[in-house]
Order: sequence, then C-alpha cells, then structure tokens
Amino acid sequence: MPNTNVLSGIVVIVQFAVILTMVAESAAVEYYEAGETAALSCGLTLGEGVTINALRWSKEGVLAPNDLVAGYFVGNPLREGPLYTGRVAVDATGVLSLSNVQQADEGVYKCGSVTLSDFSEVTDKVVEMQIAIAPTKPTIEEPSPVTVTEGENQNLTCSVSNLGNPPASISWLQNGGALPSHSRFRVSANNLTLTITGVLRADAATYSCRATNVVGMETSDGVQLVVQFKPAKPTIDNSSPVTVTEGDNPSLTCLVSNLGNPPASISWLQNGGALPSHSRFGLSANNLTLTITGVLRADAATYSCRATNAAGVETSDGVQLIVQYPAENTNITCNKPDSQHLESSSLECTCTADGVPAVNSFSWTKDGSTPLPTGVTTAEEGAKLVFISLARAQSGMYECSASNGIGAADQADVSITVRYAPEDTTVTASPSTTVQEGQPITLTCTANAVPAVSYTWTKDGGNVPSGASVSGGSLQIAQLNRSDSGDYTCMADNGIDPDGQDTITVDVTYPPSVESFNADSNPVDENNSVTLTCTVDSNPDPTSIRIVREGTGSEGDTTLETGQDVKTLSRTIENVSYTTAGTYRCDADNGIGTAATGDLTLLVNYIPVFTHERDRYAIGKGAPVTMMCNVTAYPTPVTFSWTVDGVPVNQIANIVSEDLGSSLSYTAVREADYGLYNCTATNAQGSRSAIIELAAESAPEPSDDLEVTKKNSSNHVNLQWTAGFNGGLETNHTIQYRTGGGTWQDGPQETEQANENRPHYTVTFQLPDKATYNIRIRATNGIEPAAISNMKSVKVEAAKTMYGDFFLTRETFNKDLLDLQSPSAVRLSNRLINELDQIFEHILGYEGSTITLYREGSVVALFQSKVGESETEDTVAAFTNSISDGQVGGLAVDKDRSTITDKPPTVGGDATLPSALVSAGTVATEAGAIGGPVMSANNNIIYISIGVCTAVLLVIITVVVVLAVGGTISYITPLYIAGGVCAAVLVVTIIALVLLALRRRRSASTKKDPGDRKPKPMGVARPFLSDAPATPTSKIEME
Repeated sequence: MPNTNVLSGIVVIVQFAVILTMVAESAAVEYYEAGETAALSCGLTLGEGVTINALRWSKEGVLAPNDLVAGYFVGNPLREGPLYTGRVAVDATGVLSLSNVQQADEGVYKCGSVTLSDFSEVTDKVVEMQIAIAPTKPTIEEPSPVTVTEGENQNLTCSVSNLGNPPASISWLQNGGALPSHSRFRVSANNLTLTITGVLRADAATYSCRATNVVGMETSDGVQLVVQFKPAKPTIDNSSPVTVTEGDNPSLTCLVSNLGNPPASISWLQNGGALPSHSRFGLSANNLTLTITGVLRADAATYSCRATNAAGVETSDGVQLIVQYPAENTNITCNKPDSQHLESSSLECTCTADGVPAVNSFSWTKDGSTPLPTGVTTAEEGAKLVFISLARAQSGMYECSASNGIGAADQADVSITVRYAPEDTTVTASPSTTVQEGQPITLTCTANAVPAVSYTWTKDGGNVPSGASVSGGSLQIAQLNRSDSGDYTCMADNGIDPDGQDTITVDVTYPPSVESFNADSNPVDENNSVTLTCTVDSNPDPTSIRIVREGTGSEGDTTLETGQDVKTLSRTIENVSYTTAGTYRCDADNGIGTAATGDLTLLVNYIPVFTHERDRYAIGKGAPVTMMCNVTAYPTPVTFSWTVDGVPVNQIANIVSEDLGSSLSYTAVREADYGLYNCTATNAQGSRSAIIELAAESAPEPSDDLEVTKKNSSNHVNLQWTAGFNGGLETNHTIQYRTGGGTWQDGPQETEQANENRPHYTVTFQLPDKATYNIRIRATNGIEPAAISNMKSVKVEAAKTMYGDFFLTRETFNKDLLDLQSPSAVRLSNRLINELDQIFEHILGYEGSTITLYREGSVVALFQSKVGESETEDTVAAFTNSISDGQVGGLAVDKDRSTITDKPPTVGGDATLPSALVSAGTVATEAGAIGGPVMSANNNIIYISIGVCTAVLLVIITVVVVLAVGGTISYITPLYIAGGVCAAVLVVTIIALVLLALRRRRSASTKKDPGDRKPKPMGVARPFLSDAPATPTSKIEME
C-alpha cells in the first residue's frame, strides 16, 4: 500500500503549483545595507493549528535551477538554492533569512506557500530586495552671500550628486530650522529649488538644503541671504519758501530717519539737477547741511536732498529759495509782429520785467508825454497796452516803466507804426499814352502807404518788354516798338492786402505796312474770277486802304476797292478778261508817316486781243502806208496772218510779224489796195481776227459823247469827249458855246494830228459870265462838211455853302478832337471828307468839304460843303440818301439827327458863325477852293472907308469950285485942309488894301501843288477844280 503521506505531498505540490500560477501580488521593496541579513516575509498569517505544508522562495530573472533560493515540504529538510548555500534559513512563519547580502543579491524574490490544514490559504508573495545607500551631501549652487533687493524674487537651487537608495527627500532650512509657513516661500516639484517671492528685509538669514533617506540624511552648507533696502525719505529742516536777499548766506539741513541697507549717501539737488559746481555752494562733513555763500538771484531755485544706496533713491520734498532783487530786464512784446500793425486792427502790447518780488507797477507814456492817445487804453493792472482800433495818429514811441518796490523803476520802449495798404495808386504817362513808334515814354506809378511800397510792373498780365527799364515806380522805354502797345499795370505792394494797382493803356502808333498782297489764282484763266487780298499792319487802323489798278501810259490809276478802319481788304474780279492783267497796288494810310504800298502783278491767260489804235487808215493814192495789227496776249508766242476782202494779200505788200504785233506796208497805195484787211492772231488759248480798213481821205466824223463833268463858281467848266475819225487829215476840234439862241462863240481849240486815232480830250476853260450855256465841239480838216458833236447844257452860277453835321453814334469823344490839328482829329476828318467827296461826286458844282468843329454827343462833326446855287436840293437829297441806312462808309450815324441845310448855324440868336467856323472858312478859301476870296470883315471896313472918303472928297471939291466961282475965297482954306486930310486917309486905305492883297497872293503862292500834298489836317478843303486863268485855255486838267 502506497505511503499516504507521500501521496498527500504530491497532491499538495500539484495544487500549490496550480495556485502559484493563479495568484500573484505586486512586489514590496525592502532595503538592507550590504553585509546585513535580510529577513523577507512571506506575508502568512498562521492561526492555531495551521501550519505551512509547502513553501518555496525563488528569485525572478534567474534560470532554473539557479532561481531557487530555499524551499521545503512537510516532513522534508530545508532545501537551499545552489547559489545561496549556507546563507539562507526559513522560520516557521515562512520568513526567509539571507545573510551577508551583497549588491548581487538585489532582485525580486517570490514566496509561494500552502497551509495544509484546510488548504484554505494559498499565498504568492513578491518581495523586492535592494541594497540601501545613503545620499551624498547637498550643495547650494548660489555662492554665499546672495544679495537681493527688498521686493525682488530670489531663487536658491539645491544640488545633490547622489540621492542614495532609496532616493533621498529634499527639504530647506532657514537658520537651521524650518522655513516660515508663508506663501512667499515656494519649492519646486522636486524640492530642489526654493523661490522667495517679494523678498522682505526680515527674510535675511542663512539658508541650507537637506537630503534624507532610510539610511540617513545629509545637510548642505548654509548660504547667507543679504536683503538690501532703500533709505527713508529725507526731509529738509527749513520751511518753504526760504526768502533771502541777494548776497545773504542761507543754510539748508537734510534729515534722514533710516539710511537703509547699505547705508545711503546724501546729495543735494537744485531744481532736480546737480548743484552748480561753484565754491559758493558748501556742504558739511556728512553732507547733511548745504550753505550758499553770497547768494545770487540765479541761485533762486527749488532745493532738495537725496539719500541713495544700492537699493534705491529717496528724495525730499523741495524747498523754494526766493532771492529778492529790483525790477530789471523790462521788455515789451506785442501780440502781433510789426508787419501786422494794420490800420483798424486791434493790438495788445504787454510790458514784462524781471524782479523779486514780481513787478506789480506799470505806467505808459507816448513820445515822452501823457495822457495816451484816444483809443489807447491799459489793462491787467497797467501791464498791457491796448489799441482798440489802430489809427495812423497812434503811431509813435511808447515807453513802459516797471517797478516792484525795490530799488528804482526800469524802463523799455516800443515803436508802433500803423501800417495801411497802398492807396491812391496812380500811373501817369509822359508825354502821353499815345506815342509814335520810335519815341520814348515814361510811366510813373505812385501810391500812398506805410510802409513804403515796392512796385511791380506787368504788361497785359505778363512780363514788361525786354527793352523797358524799371526803377521803382518808373518804367521807361527809350524807343517804343509797336509790340509795346498794351495795358501796363503797376502793382503797389507793401505786404498789406489789398495791393494797390492802376492800369494805363499805351497805344504805340506806327505807319502802315503791307504785310501781304496776293491773288488766290495767278495766272488766272480768262472768264474766271479772281480775288485780290491785301493785309495791312498799322496802328491806328488805316483811315484809308484801297486796292488800285495801276494805269498804263496816259491812263490813270483805277481804284477798285476802298476801306476804312480795316486791316484786310479784298476785291473779287468776276469774268476776268485780258484787261484785268496788269499791276495792282494796295495803298494804306493812317495819317502817320508815309503811306504803305504793296504791288501785285496779275497774269491772265487769254486769246490775243487787238491793241492797235487804228482800224481805219485814210491815205491818198501813191502815198505810203503801214497798217499795224498789234495784240496783247498771254501766253506767248503769237502768230499772225493777213487777208484782204477775203483773199490773200497782194505780194507787193510787205508783212513784218513780231511777238505781239504785225505790220502790213505799201510804199505807194494803189486804188486796188483799198479794202478791208483781216488780221488773225493766234496763241495757245485760241485765235481772234480784226478788220482794218484802208480808204481814201475824207471829211472828219463828229464826236457823240461830249460831257460836262464839273463846274465851279469862278465860271470854270470841265469838258470830256472822244474825237470821231479824222478822215486821215490834221483836224481841229473847237469848243463852241452860246446862251439861248445867240451866236456860237469859239472857245479853246484842240488839234488832232493826222496819224492820231480818235483821241480823248479833257478840257477845263472859263466862261465869261454866269448864265446857262449850250456847248458843242466843231471838227474840221479841210474837207467839207465840218463835224458837229452832240450839244450839252450847263448853268454857270454862284456857289452856295451847305452846313451839315454828322452824329456819329459809335465814336467816343475825346478832348483831342477839340484841336482840329491833333492826329486823332486829322484822321477822323480825312475819313469824313472822303465820304463827303463820294456822296457829292455827281454834283457838278461841288467844290469840296471842310470839317469845321467837333463836339460831344457822342461825336458830332460839323462840316461845310460848297455847291452851285441851283444844286442845294440835289445836295440835300444826296446826303439824305447816303445816310438812310445809318451808315457812312464804316461809320455808324444817327440818320434822324444828321442834317444838311443851306442855312448857316446861329449862335445866341444871331445869324453869325462861331469864330471856329469863320476861321475854318477862311482857311478853306486860302487853301485854293474854287471861287474868289471870301470877303472878311476887315475887307469890308477897308472898302467902306474908301467909299466914304471918296464921297467926302468929291463933296469938298464941289464946294470949293462953287465958292471959287462965287468969289467966297475965305472959306476955301479950311476946305483944303479937310480935303487934304480925307485924301491922306484915302491914300493910306488904298495902300493897306494893296498890302493885304500882296500878302494873300504870297500866301497862296507858297502852297504845294495838289499832286504833292499829303493828307491835310482838319479845316483844309479839297477842291475838285484848280483855279484857271480868266482867258479860256486848253488842256486844263481837273484835280
């Protein structure tokens, strides 16, 4: 039978093994010093009757069988592990004793046990055994002593090279004892850092750290914490303010209750800064007393003392040191600078002065006297001078006297100049605002202002001409140029608004010049139109501008277009013909200098036009003849061909052709040569033919275009006619006249040479009396009958003066017009006379017009015109028609107020002319107007005197004769005396009359030829006829 104990043990072991695999506890740590005997408890609680049946100690991490430390079974001896032989023992409670433990024995030990009484408890105990080691001595990293300022935070750090095993705990000590239980003391999580927040002076101590474990504890050396703190706030043992007199020796004492840690040093401050480095400022040995020797006013300040150590600075409240001295440095300041002392503005001037105590007394004077001017007051206890509204009378020197009751008063002064903007700014021109080019001008600008003004000149808003010399208010131009015309503005500026200014207009007059004169097409084709344009530069505008076709040969110039007060004049010529070609001239005159002229040669493309003078030749048989066929043509060359009566010319004719002409000659004309010759001229434009008749000599043919073109009050008439064909012989043309049905009287005679062809005659001759005449031309050449022209009738009569006025509505009157010789009056007068000449051109007896006076409203021009007595109505009608549209040339007139009449103007109810009109009439007569001299008042007196003296003389002679016959001789002597006196008066009167006549003749003889005259000033008539001799003469041309 098997042993039951053994079976029971096996069962227990099996169960134990199973239990060991099921139950495990965490390991507890036990520390033992090396060489000690460790006692590891299995943690069994054994009650009465309970024993351990099986137990096993093993070490984790060691491979079997070496893992076994000790174990036993019930009834068996203790089994020691291979590595623990002789060192282990287990008591009845399962405690394992391991002797002489070493570092190699450290580890985790497991205890497995079974109590077999009831198998009620199975334990699996894990115990960790470690060798205990004491910590090393700690150190504090901060070197001793540690200095900190009160209120700062301070850290102390504990350093332990080995905390031992188990690791030691760290704690801090203050003076060897526990730290104060205050939140200001804080340690880090590992206790290695101590932080003292807001260090107080009471925290000054020795601090150390301590490391403690199961083996023991180690404490560091102490570190001394030194707490620095600033001194207490000092005070000065003197009451503020401290008042002294300049030159005293005041002392100030500083008191400090706690000098702080470390002990503070004492210093003194002046106005918060260092004391002046001057020997007058002395300090006691401990610096607590400040003494100022010989105090000055500059030493007046706030003084304080200061305690300073490493922890901080404390400064006492300041004590004010007042140093008294008399008023000085008196000064006056105004609230506006001098430049703003403007009239009518307010001004305040304040007087200030240095002094202790403060200056409290001020007084003012102006120019050394009182009271102050009206409108000037004081304020602020006299310190302020107030100008309510600055006036010019307030300008002057103002003095302020300042005092503080100590010593003498102090003074200062200020000059007040009241300023005002420029006034009465005026610009004047010398010699005038209208000056001819090349002459000098001086513009002077003046203004009233304070301060004095500076002058600035501009022209038309820009710079003045480069040739202008400006000096202050004077602008001079030595030689005016036409570009200098414009508005000159003087700006007077003294820095005060508004600036003064005045503008004057300078008008630089200069003669005209033709800038351009051209045609819009040149050459122009025949039958087209062409426009000629003339542009003139002048100032003033031309009083007369015209485009003229220049005459050739005996023909005079032809005026095509006229203008006034315009600078551009155009003329369009329609249906241009060959006669249009030629030289054209643009004339412009403005009354200044020499009239301007510009030429233009106009070319016309046209078919040849015949220019030969004769289309009939009357030649006797056997006489030579040369017939001319001349043309004008453009372009050239021109070719010619001749035929007679439709057949070629006989070969005996000599034909010579040149560029613009061809001639056909016979050395002896035959009967067969008479006929109609055809001359054909051809150029690039085409061909044209002319008939030239060769005939025998015959009687003359009459003229049929006789015209009377002018007459005057001195019985002169002007005739024009064209002669008929002269029949090939010398022909006399006799002017014949008669009155009513009377006998024809011969007048002047014109002789036409045989080779002339229908010449044109203009003849002026004088008729014997004033009457109505019939006039004709009788032509004779020796072959009857004589040729009689058409007849014309003309009335030769006395002149009548017409009085008129132009009311010019757009002209501006100026005082220069009162002087009829002034440039402006001459220009306007010439213009008006030109217009009157055109208005009365068709009046046969018109002898010219004279401007006699200008007056305001806007401009009224009075004039006189001379016509025949029977032509007054025609004159009025012509004048009325000419102004019916309110225009005369380029001038606007009031047609309702502008009049003409044969009644002279009246002055003061008398039918007498103003002296200006009488004078003008006299000048007009002496200038050569047609008609005898106008009898002046002096002439009348002379003639009356002659008549009276002659009558008296005749009476005396008659009485003497009667008395002598009667024998009464005694009365004859007085009568002789009276007669002698009267005879003497008569002789003197006759001499005076002769001298007057001679003087007038000399005056007339000095006048220039009309053709040489330049435009005349006002008051000079423009006669259409020159005076002719009493005896009729031929070829007297009309003017």
